Formats: sequence, structure tokens, C-alpha cells
Amino acid sequence: MKAMVYVGFIFVLLVPCFLFGQMYPPAHLTAVSDDNDVILTWEEPYSPPEPTELFYDDGSPVGGDPGEFADFVGVKFTPSSPCSLLSARMRVYTPMGPVKMLFMVVRPDGFGRPNLYDLIVPPETLNVYGISSWYDVALDIHPYIEGDFFVGVTKLDTLINYIFLDADTSSPPRSFIYDASLGGWGYLDGDLMIRATVVYPPGSEKIVFRLPEQLSLPVVRMVVLPTDVLSLAKDVSDTPTSYRVYRSDNFASGYEWIGDVDTTAYIDYDLPRGATYYYKVSSVYAEGESEPAGPVWATIYDVTPGVLLYDTLLYDDGYPSGAVAWEMAGSKSAVRFTAPQMARLYALQYYFYTVGRYRSAVYNWDYEVGLPGEPFVEIPTEEATVPGWLTENVDRFGIYVDSFFVGALIFQSRSLSLGLGVAAGLDISYDKNAVSTSWNAVPDTNYFIRAILRYNTGEALIHLKPGWNMVSLPVIAPDMSTDAIFPGASGMVYSFSPEERRYKAETEIVPGKGYFVLSLVDTFYIVTGTPVNNLDIPVKAGLNIVGAPQKYGRITDITQYPSGIMAWGFFWYNPDGRGYDRYTSLSTGKGYWIYCNDEGVIRIINE
Repeated sequence: MKAMVYVGFIFVLLVPCFLFGQMYPPAHLTAVSDDNDVILTWEEPYSPPEPTELFYDDGSPVGGDPGEFADFVGVKFTPSSPCSLLSARMRVYTPMGPVKMLFMVVRPDGFGRPNLYDLIVPPETLNVYGISSWYDVALDIHPYIEGDFFVGVTKLDTLINYIFLDADTSSPPRSFIYDASLGGWGYLDGDLMIRATVVYPPGSEKIVFRLPEQLSLPVVRMVVLPTDVLSLAKDVSDTPTSYRVYRSDNFASGYEWIGDVDTTAYIDYDLPRGATYYYKVSSVYAEGESEPAGPVWATIYDVTPGVLLYDTLLYDDGYPSGAVAWEMAGSKSAVRFTAPQMARLYALQYYFYTVGRYRSAVYNWDYEVGLPGEPFVEIPTEEATVPGWLTENVDRFGIYVDSFFVGALIFQSRSLSLGLGVAAGLDISYDKNAVSTSWNAVPDTNYFIRAILRYNTGEALIHLKPGWNMVSLPVIAPDMSTDAIFPGASGMVYSFSPEERRYKAETEIVPGKGYFVLSLVDTFYIVTGTPVNNLDIPVKAGLNIVGAPQKYGRITDITQYPSGIMAWGFFWYNPDGRGYDRYTSLSTGKGYWIYCNDEGVIRIINE
């Protein structure tokens, strides 16, 4: 929300001057990809509806409101039909300089009074200044409103300030005051000089969405609002003779003409794969060409199949400087590993200094105590017959690891010994003798145990923990519906709209977008499909949730168009700590908050 004096009124008057003499662009331009083609569709031009100012005062101030610090004063508006609210204005008197007021737009309660807890737009703290002048407040979002609504302020300053009243009181009264010291409502004598500018969009489609009250998504505190449906009215006297289509591979510039059509659709055939294409479409009239609608965009994804990747996690240099052995069978030595991202554990490797009987084991990590936790698997006893490296295949157990996990050796004979090295400052090795109930850290030591991870780029591995999770999908599956991707969380998948500043329930998953998914249990999903290796993600000014392409390991090749539009880094919601972690790189399968100063594109490349 942005406050300004007089500018809002001037803007309304000047809008028609920028519309090229009533030559309107196409409406509702969309782009979708279909195999190697991009299909563009649009509707005939619409003209914008005329704004209407609602007011009940007579324009002649005779006094000021009696409100004091923490009091609310406001006016009840009754539009003639459903409308969208554009702006508000109030005639103020602040002789001692700017004062703070909390601007509010709210719905009525069950008694026809303002309900200060039923917000229509987020409240905004204003620094108001005026000597019997109009103070204008332009809204960044234009909510669709049915029925009565209230516009007013809560006073946040003790300096002298008031909003003017006229001499005549509407019947029934429309100007209200909430006395914070007495905790009660009352009517004002006269009408407050507060006005609201709305548009009545005839024939507009109403779309109203409210997040279920029992859900509380983890985000910056923000009011959930109805969808902004500041629609356009169908009222154009001249029909375009044709439409002109432009294309670019860059969001901000480089648009070139690719064709004219006399219908409201265009197909861009046989485009190279692995890129995003941007489009604008203008209306062509006998008098000339309108400004273009757009840009819109579509991505022609690669159909390269997934490949298997193997990654060996190790801390040793391959040359042991000593060995560890145990007198008592059942004693354990272990190493903590860190998976770069979720992957399948394919094998463990051990360097046996001397041979004997052993058992392989894999444990999870107990984050609360900072030690190995419960076992994923403990394999039955086997025999090592040759010194040196031995590989134990654990792929058959279907173990997927994410972040910390532990590979261990259970000694079953006194003759067996495991290679070790001395590494100052390294804190990844642990012991547990057969009669102990807990593990012990072994500092400055690295046991010669390695872990091999297997990663399929044609699979997305998404770990959901109880509560809210920020995720994205780096593959294109045969069925991209939320029912197919997250069957256990269907109906609990939300994106975020930066234009409307609210969450939206989703039924389809789109690569490049990030989502909040609510899970009631600790689980993970394996989604098979074509890997999305590169992404061009269009972003809007404000908060956006973005996803990441398919890659094993951290993703660092990130470009901003225009340069510098990202004000912060990437923020991922950590379901364990229930807070946000900041990153400068991305990880496949996760979603991230970013804040942008302007609209543009974030290009993420997996090289």
C-alpha cells in the first residue's frame, strides 16, 4: 500500500491518455507448451471501467472527529453492486506535523459496526500530514467486495490530529468511533470526510478464495485476502483488424515480430527444446497498433531421459595409519555422513586391516542428542577373507538418506580390525562397545568407512516431515496433478501469488514454482519423469516462491534479469526447526522464498 497526496486523483484522470487513442491490447493473453509448439490464446480487447467515488459528506468541513490515541474512526460504505476498491482519501488536519495512523478496510460485524478483526486489505501505518487538505491512499491490491465495507483509521499518535466532519448526519448514521479507553462503539455527529474510489466491473467473474482457518502457513505475517478481480468491462467500439505476435528469448527485451493473425489464437511451431519463450501480442486497428499485452511465457522442456549417478562419500585418503579392533563381539565403530541431497544408499565400503567376521549396519542420526540413532538395517554376520577394501551392497534394503546418516561396522570376531586415520579437528567417528547403552564420539579420527549413494536424475525424491514443507518438483511426470504427485497430501498443496499477496490451493504442479505441502507424517515420495535441467522462472515484484531444476548437489549457476532484482538470498522453511534457513545456492526438490524489487526472470542452469 502506498500513501500519497493528490497523486491518486491525478492518476485516475490521466489513465485514458496512455491508451493510444482508445486502441486497446488483447485481453487475457495466455501461453502453453504442447510438445515442440507454444499455443497462444487471447480475447478481444476490453476497455477499463470508469472509477466511481463513494462519499456521504457534503464537502464542507465544520469540525473534526473527537478520536484520541488508539481510537478508531471510520465510514460505512454501501456500493450499489459488487465492486473492486481502488483507493481512499480523507480530509485531515495535523497542525503539528505528520502523525501516525493505521489505515484499515474492514467488513461489518453482525450488528452493522466495523469488525476490526475482519480485514479486507492488510492494515498500513501511514505518516499523515495536511492542513485541511485531502490525503490519498492508493491500494496495491484491489479486493473484490460484496456488500458493505468500512474505511477508517486507528490513531497511533498523541499529537493534535483529526479528520473533518460536515454538519449533516446521514440517516442512518455512517460515521463510527471506537473509544479505546471505554471499549465501546458510538456514532459521530456529522459525516466523516472519508471517501472511497471503486469500480463496478459489469459481467465480471467473481473468484473468492479464503484459506481454511485451521491452517496456519509458515510465512511472514500476512493477511489472507480474497482474489483481486479488478476486471475489465467489455466495451470497445472498434474491433481490431488483426493481431500482431512478438517473441523473445529474454523476458525484458529483444521481442521480434513473428506473425499476424485475424483470429484470437496463434501457434508457434517446432521450437527447439530446453528453452523458455516469451511473447507479446498487440491489436492492429485501422489507425495503428495498440501497446502489446504480455509478456507471457512457455517452456519447451527437454525429453532427455534420466541417468544414474553414483557418489562416494569419504573422509579418508585411502592409506590407513592404524586400525581399530574389539575384544568383545557386538562392539561397533561408525562414521557419520552428510548426503548432499536425498538419495538412495547403494553400498558401504570398509577397509579391513585384518580379516574376520562382521556385520554391516546403517543408522539414522539422532539430532536431539547428536549421536547415532535407531538402525535402518543391521545385516546378518558375514566373513571378510581378504584384507583391503570390501563393498557391502545395501541397495536391496531401499534406504533413502537425507542430510546426516551413519554407516557402521559391528565386530563379530577379535581377529577383525578396521583401518583408521588421524585427522585433527574431524568429528565424524563414533564407538559403542557391546555392553554400553550409548555411543561415544571419537574426535580427531576417521574410520575407513565409505558410503556410495545412487541418484537417478529421472526421479525426484521429496522428503516430507510432519507439518509444513517447502518443496518443488524437478521432473515432468506423466501426471502432474497434486493427487498423483502427493497422494497423501492432496488438498494441502499451496503456492503463493505475489500479485495478490496470498496463498492459493493448487491442483497441478509446475516446474520452477515452489509450494508449501502439509504432511501429517514423516514420509517421502519418489516421482518418476523427465528431468528439468534448466529453468527460466518469471518473478513479480515482492515475495515469490521458486523451485530448483534437477541436479545432484548444490545449484549455484543463478542469473537475474534484470541484474540485481533479488533483494535477499534464498530462504527455505526448515520443518525440523520450524524456522527459515538462508542459502546462496539451491537444492533439488526444495522450494525457496525470494524477494524481488521488480518483475523479471531468475534463470537457473544445471551444467
